[in-house]
Amino acid sequence: MFDHFPKLELKKPLFYNASFGIRFELGAGLDMVEVRMEQVNYRSKTLFHEINSDDDELYFVIFADSWEDEPVSKVESKIIDVFVKYSNKFSIDDVDKAVLPYRYRDDEDEDNTITLRFCLKRKTKDIQINDLLTAKANGSIYGDIYLINSIKHVIYHLYDDRGLDIISSQKKPLEKLYVNYNHWILDGLTCSLSSIKRIKYSQLLDIIL
Repeated sequence: MFDHFPKLELKKPLFYNASFGIRFELGAGLDMVEVRMEQVNYRSKTLFHEINSDDDELYFVIFADSWEDEPVSKVESKIIDVFVKYSNKFSIDDVDKAVLPYRYRDDEDEDNTITLRFCLKRKTKDIQINDLLTAKANGSIYGDIYLINSIKHVIYHLYDDRGLDIISSQKKPLEKLYVNYNHWILDGLTCSLSSIKRIKYSQLLDIIL
């Protein structure tokens, strides 16, 4: 799978780290909370189901940071709770866990801050996607979530109720999204179909799942 995303690090802002991608706007311009969240949920779910089929294999990946005042065991418990709640037939043995250097480290950060990465492989139909996306959009889920389609080589990242990124190793999987949902693309990023954003990889880290 990750041969298609060489040296791509899963971190915000995903859109700017990818070869091909589209950033969609979800809730901008709406002040009423109920109306805003209705639009956020509709757009986030519509876009997900546009690119993922029930029998597609997904990597359900969650990243979370462990700070000095929040030990690893506490962070791990929160992440496992997400898998238990939103995946069918959950088993702890199915989870791949890795301890990584803090992804957003700068010179002022303490050395004891780390990032934990958890990965669960499931078919789309075995993840309670609609409930998961609703919970992520309203801020009730801990950690950063990336849903990686190993069949279509597309990564879906709902970062919060403002927007989401969909990236791919090639332009083709994104063309239908661009044509059908062009009016949802973040203002300032709209361009012609022939020029769906492409940037070069630059000093990105290897990711091994």
